Amino acid sequence: MIAQAKIKTDKIDARVLAELARVGYLPEVWLPDEDTEALRQFITTGHRWSGDRTECKNSVHSILHRNLVRQTKTDLFGTGGRLWLESIVAGTSADGLLIPEPDRLRMGSPLNEIDRIDALVADLESVIASYIAVRPHLKEQLDRLLSITGVDLAVAAGLIANDRRCLAFLIRRSSWPILALSHRLYQSGDSSRNGRITKQGRAEARWLSSRPPNICGSRPVRYVHSSHVSPRNALQCRCRRVVARKLIELVHHLLTHNEDYIYRLPPDTGKSVPVSDSRT
Repeated sequence: MIAQAKIKTDKIDARVLAELARVGYLPEVWLPDEDTEALRQFITTGHRWSGDRTECKNSVHSILHRNLVRQTKTDLFGTGGRLWLESIVAGTSADGLLIPEPDRLRMGSPLNEIDRIDALVADLESVIASYIAVRPHLKEQLDRLLSITGVDLAVAAGLIANDRRCLAFLIRRSSWPILALSHRLYQSGDSSRNGRITKQGRAEARWLSSRPPNICGSRPVRYVHSSHVSPRNALQCRCRRVVARKLIELVHHLLTHNEDYIYRLPPDTGKSVPVSDSRT
């Protein structure tokens, strides 16, 4: 009624909405409860810190590239990579790499910031675990999701924060662009062309949908146009998008039917089994 009205002002639209609400013609909007909203705030904070950490890592890469320093470590920010970077900052690199002093000073700041953010993320995960542990209904859902391969505490808590009703809405309405799991489609006559992904919905949802396939795989997920990558990389991206979509469907099924993941790994008790018990 509002969209097709010839006369449109704020007062008229507000009155029409009030009349529709009075007779019960306006559909209800789902709102998360207090626990779900708190988990969303935790996930949003962790997502923001992860972005800051990525920015610091990019700054380190930029300094190395500007000075034509070739990376010799597979994981630049792992244990061996950090020792190599710290030796470059201190000017005591065994490779004889020497970069200007201003760049060495600038590299030290992002490294310290990465350590600080890692500590904040670890503390946040402890807070999330403590928050869920005292709520039995959330703890039961968390245990189910953690049994899925590639799903860690941050991803499981984020998926719980979306709530089963929200996931059911996405699956029922086939609103996969909200989770950035589909591309734009342009069709005209006999021609059909796929465009880039839509940037609709929450950024945390796109991050959560791609993180588990990223953990399972060896290379990060890149949602780019198929014409900009090789056929092999394009196939890899499509496979990872399928894995992300199937993950959301699996999570919805487990939370809706209160079932455990059938392919869950056996728990590690940390104790060696006696020979007599293993024979029996």
